[in-house]
Amino acid sequence: MKSTIESGEPIALCGIGDGYLAGALITFDIPVMIVEPDVANVLAACCLHDFTGSDGAIRQFDWFVGEDWMEQIHRAEMTAPKMCVRQHPDAAAIESNLQNLTREPLTCA
Repeated sequence: MKSTIESGEPIALCGIGDGYLAGALITFDIPVMIVEPDVANVLAACCLHDFTGSDGAIRQFDWFVGEDWMEQIHRAEMTAPKMCVRQHPDAAAIESNLQNLTREPLTCA
């Protein structure tokens, strides 16, 4: 993950997890996309962390939340990430769908 961050390549969080990684990534100037199919997980992470503010994750990251997350990505015409961080039980399926955006293998962490 360190080399991806240092190169400034886009990273996808496949699930928000507990939100601590999202909070840590905000300190780096890299594109981050958060893909979370379960809205309740985002709510739980937001109860633990304040992602608001002009430099917060809500404004700095691209969020794709809910069961239609892939449709949201297509509508946003997003660039596919170079790395996926698995933080969701269905992270492998999320990663597979993201990989179809580029047809290139993704690095996983």
